[in-house]
Amino acid sequence: EGSYWTYGWRGTHYGWKYKRSSGTTVHPVWDNAPNFKLTLNANNGKFSDGQTSKILPADLINGSGNYFSIGDYAKNVSRTGYALEGFYTSDSGGTKVYDASGLCVTDTDYWHWLDGGYHYRGKGNLTVYAHWKATTRTLTFNANGGSCSESNRSVNVGSVYGELPDATKTGYSLAGWYTSAS
Repeated sequence: EGSYWTYGWRGTHYGWKYKRSSGTTVHPVWDNAPNFKLTLNANNGKFSDGQTSKILPADLINGSGNYFSIGDYAKNVSRTGYALEGFYTSDSGGTKVYDASGLCVTDTDYWHWLDGGYHYRGKGNLTVYAHWKATTRTLTFNANGGSCSESNRSVNVGSVYGELPDATKTGYSLAGWYTSAS
């Protein structure tokens, strides 16, 4: 009763695979299945329900044979003016554990390939933090028949873009900058 996982084999053992030969009997050695928790921290972002962290179902980290994906959660986290880069072991820096689509990053110490699937190789609960990259846009200045000291500027979405450039046109004074020419 309960959940168990194979800790190893008694008998002739060749990793997870064993070679059967006449008269050889192998028995699994069982241990209680670990019940590690995976926590996602939105790190200045929010999930679609307004929460800033989620404790995920244990099978997303404790299962076997899966390409562990938190995709349903990754697509529901956002931060105004930013794009998700992935989930890391620290709120700043750290090791990338999941990419932006929610798939496990397999070239880390957190996952290993075994018997046709990736398995969590951590030793306990895991909290990962969203990392964000500012979304930028180009702000173009059209002098509308005049001249301008700056033609365009790269700005982060949602941030203050500072003082606008000066523009001149003979016989006119600048009334302001608008999103249309008239």
